[in-house]
Order: sequence, then structure tokens, then C-alpha cells
Amino acid sequence: MATMIRAPRTREQIRLIMELRWLMFRNGLRESSAKLHAVAAILLNLLWAALAMGPGIGLVIGGYLLVRHNQTQWFLLLLWGISLFWQLFPILAWQPATNLDTHSLLRFPLRFSAFFLLSLAHNLTGPVELAGVFWHACLGVGIVSARPDLIGWTALVLGISVVMNLLFSRMTYSWLHRIFARRQVREILFVIVMLCLVTLQFTMQRWHQEISRFFLRGSLIWNVLPPGRAAAALVSVVDGRLGGALAATAILVLYAAVFGGLFAYRLRAQYLGEDLGESPAPAARKPNARLIAAQAKTAAPATAMERPGLVTGPVAAVFVKEVRYFYRNTILLMNFAMPVIMTVLIYLIRISRGTGRIFSLGQWLYPAAVGYVHLVLMQICPNSLAFDQAGVQLFFAVPVKFRDVMLGKNLFHALTIGVEVLLLWGIVTVFGYPPPVPILLATWTGVVFCLLIYFAIANWLSFKYPRRFEFGVRRQRVSQISMLISGGAFFAILLVIAVVVAIVGWLVGIWLVPVALAALGTVAFLVYRKALEATSRQAIEEREAILKEMVR
Repeated sequence: MATMIRAPRTREQIRLIMELRWLMFRNGLRESSAKLHAVAAILLNLLWAALAMGPGIGLVIGGYLLVRHNQTQWFLLLLWGISLFWQLFPILAWQPATNLDTHSLLRFPLRFSAFFLLSLAHNLTGPVELAGVFWHACLGVGIVSARPDLIGWTALVLGISVVMNLLFSRMTYSWLHRIFARRQVREILFVIVMLCLVTLQFTMQRWHQEISRFFLRGSLIWNVLPPGRAAAALVSVVDGRLGGALAATAILVLYAAVFGGLFAYRLRAQYLGEDLGESPAPAARKPNARLIAAQAKTAAPATAMERPGLVTGPVAAVFVKEVRYFYRNTILLMNFAMPVIMTVLIYLIRISRGTGRIFSLGQWLYPAAVGYVHLVLMQICPNSLAFDQAGVQLFFAVPVKFRDVMLGKNLFHALTIGVEVLLLWGIVTVFGYPPPVPILLATWTGVVFCLLIYFAIANWLSFKYPRRFEFGVRRQRVSQISMLISGGAFFAILLVIAVVVAIVGWLVGIWLVPVALAALGTVAFLVYRKALEATSRQAIEEREAILKEMVR
């Protein structure tokens, strides 16, 4: 009788995958580039840990004092703050993934339970998720420091809150990915968001008192939702009402179960081979006279697009391709709209309801908003070839200089930034807070200087540490060393601009700052031009690494 081969259990499958990933990581460290990525990952994690440490210390002290002084009703505010950061920060700032892509798990014959747990574990390794877990732990440490007898209940409630937030985050993004899978739906929703943005100002001005009163009196709503239930459970535990703690914890578990079920439903479809691509089935088409005439005109040996100059035929073709990548990518559209939304929300925050005045920063809010635009929109620049995927090999096959390819991509990114900067200027002007002319000119000349220097660095990173991105996926697997270098370069550029503004403004006056930044922009243009000419040679030198990463 033949021996039956027993399929490995879920626990064994998880252990095998973890061992495989460890062996791949350890063997990959034999390459010098992998060692640099590991060092960069450690530095980035240390940076995130330093940023999360301050709020964590505040939560420890806050939890201790609230229990000591019997002010436990403020637990609601603390848990809502942690949950909102967990869910909204990845939207406000593009959060990349630096580890294993869960789609690669489908190549293994895993049980669905193992696939589900590994997907959750993978998404728990992100910096935002780790910060959320750390802050839950800090709050628990503060509570237990004041009342050591509550360690069991505190760990239970906060542990369930962590699981609930994780499941809600994964459920939300999995369903949004499903909803945004069709381009028509993405375009409709984007138009709806922009219309809501336009009407938000008039709504807040007309009914701001009613809306404020709703948020202040809507304590029942905030208590019923999951963070409110976690806070109610902690309050009941501190007050010694075990019945109320059990009821609130049961409701919190029910929330987590619902979120987990909806996430498992979407993950099950992916596990069974669901394809959310939009590629149409091949179909025969009738010859089109206009198309034939256009192709004949394009094939002419001497066209206007092929004349020598800055915007040559290849540059224009790459520019058009980037435009199509942009309007077919939900994530890029959301990143484009987010700075506008945040600027409008900031301007709607009033210190004085009667006068309608905003923060005392006033005239500096526009440069700050422009800086946020750069932070959000320019993160794709160090991976300029990412969305070309396997099509990048065509750049090596056709007689096109990579100088033209990167120039076309840089022109598109510059146009995107320029449109956003002008749009924000129009918004702040409509709100009645236009920046003074010297600050406006200084902002625009600073944008030019920042773009030119950043593009020179980003083009080099795109060839040196390339990564492949997928359309419509928010969390992408990026190069840690690219994140470290590009982030450091971005803040270094901002520091240079700030120093120039401070020195020139103090010694001479703010009116001379645009002239100084324009001079820096001239130097930056020479640097960018020199770096752009070197991209063709660098692409040939790095072609093996580029094709290995992109064509897979």
C-alpha cells in the first residue's frame, strides 16, 4: 500500500515560509547592494522609532496621570488619535512597503489559513502599523504603572484594539483596491472628490456652527465606534465595572470579526486567482482610415516631432505615456488631490469664528503647502521606470537615448508639480489669504531649484536601485536605500532654501530672496543638465540590474 503524503499543517507552512524568507535574505546579503539595502532599512527603522518615541512617552505619562486622577474619559481621545493615525496617515503620505509582496505567496501551495495569517503578519511590519502597536503598548504601560492589578484586562483590551485596527486597515485597502480596479469607477470617484472639495468651502462657511455643534454633541457616535468601545472597556475596568468591560470588549471583538470576515472574503478571491486587470480580450477590428492616415504621417521621415530641440519626438512620446500612466493610476490621482484637500481643510480651521482669521503663520502657509506637495508627489521620481515594468526593455531595443526618456519623465513630473503649485495659489487667493509678492516669487524660484536638484539625484537612483510598481496598489515595494538617499536629499534641499531665506531676509530683506534663489536655480540647471547627459551611459552600465528587476 502506497504511503500517503500528509499535507503540512498551517503552522508548519508558516514556519517553512519564514525559514525560506530568512534564507533568501541571508543569501542575498552576499551582494554588496543587498548589504546597502539592509543598512538603509536599519537606519529608516531607527528614524521611525525615534519619531514614534515622543508620542509613546506622552502616552505612558498620559495613561498614568489619567488613571491616578480619575480622568479616564480622556481614553476616548487617545485611542481615537491612535486609530486615526493608523488609518489616515498612509493616505495623507504615500506609505511604501519594504518587505515581501503578499502576491508572491500565491506561488506556494499554501492553505488559505496560512495565506491569511502571513498576509496579516506581512502588513504588520510596516512603520505605521508598528507605531500603532507601540503606542497601544505605551498606553498600557501607563495604565498598569498606576494600577498594576489591571495588567490582564489592559493587555486584553489593547491587544484586541490592535487586531481590530490591523483588520480594518487591511479590509479597507483590499476593498478600495477592488472598487478602483476599473478605470471608469476611478475617474467617476475622482470627479466626485473634486466636486466635494469645491463645495466644502461653501458648506463650512454657511453651516460651520451647525457642523461644529454636531461634532461636539456627537459623543454617542464616537463611543459606539470601535475606538470608543475600546476606551469604554478600559474605563469600565478602571472603575471596577466588569460587566460593562465584558460588554464593551465583546462588541470590540465583534467589530474585529466583521472586519476580518470582509478582509478574508477579498483575500479568498485573490487566493482563488482573481485578476483585477483591465486588459480587454483580443478582438478583430475593422481598418480605420483615420488611423491609417495617422500612421502614415507618423512614419514620414521628417516630421515636426523629429526636429532637433529640447522636446524631440522621443521626449514627447515619453511625456504622453507618463500622462496616460497618471490618469489611469488611482494612487497617483489621490496623491495629486491630497495636498489640495489638506490645504482647504487647514484654511477652514478658524481660531476666531467671528473674524474668520486663521493661524498666525498666515503668509507662510502657502510655502508650507508647496513643501507638502513636493513631499507627496515627488516620491515616485526615484523610481521613474517603476510603472514601465517589462516595457523598459524596449528602451534598450529602440534607437532612443535615455537622456530623452528621463527628460520626458522629468518634464511630466515638473508639470504636475507646477499645476499643483498654481492650483494651491488660486485656492489661498480665493480664501482671501494670498501670500505677499516677495514670498510668492521666493516660493516659485525655490520650487525650480528644488526640482532641478532633486531630478538629478532621482534619475541616478532610478537606474542604480530600480523597483517595479503595480498600478492601483498603494503600498509598493521600494528600495530602502532610495528612500534614505532621496529623503535625505529632499530635506537637505529644504534646509538650503531655509538658510538662504533666513540669511538674505535678515541681512537685506525678503524682497531679495527670489533673486538669490533664482541664482541657485541657475546653478542647479547646470548640474541637472550635466547629470541628464550622463543618464544614457549609466543606463547601459546598469542594464542588467534594471532588466532583472523590471522584467519578471
